[in-house]
Amino acid sequence: QILTYLDGAVKVEETPLKGRASFLHPVEPSRNLSVLINGTREADSGQYVCTVNVADEAAGRNVAVVNLTVLVPPGAPACRLLGSPGVGRDVTLSCAARHGKPLPHYRWQRAAPAARLFFPPAHDGARGTLRLRNLSADMAGVYVCVAENRAGAASCNLTLAL
Repeated sequence: QILTYLDGAVKVEETPLKGRASFLHPVEPSRNLSVLINGTREADSGQYVCTVNVADEAAGRNVAVVNLTVLVPPGAPACRLLGSPGVGRDVTLSCAARHGKPLPHYRWQRAAPAARLFFPPAHDGARGTLRLRNLSADMAGVYVCVAENRAGAASCNLTLAL
């Protein structure tokens, strides 16, 4: 139990939500039992059950179930260069965020002045990799990775020097 309303009094139970959960409206006279959770955390995700027992009603007991999924923006990703850059060589740029819910999708792009977007098969948005083949001097520059999901975005960059 998180919150209880009984005999005109609200009781907040000892849970990780204590101090963050409350009824959104005064229960009397509205009888609205909407709950507000402040400062939601990923750990708050789960199933919440509202049980209403009304002594003077024939229906007796009413139950509602709500599934809560707390979205978490990606953390700052780490950009890495895999391989030894050199003219004619192949390298892989890698980008990984430590967290995010849902899992982030990654997008690589080359920064100005020679801005460029990349597409599959060279770019793998699920894994966060960009495969650069047969490097040439004009491929040197700053590459930016953006990790994004429905909750937000974060980026990192690296400089490819040849």
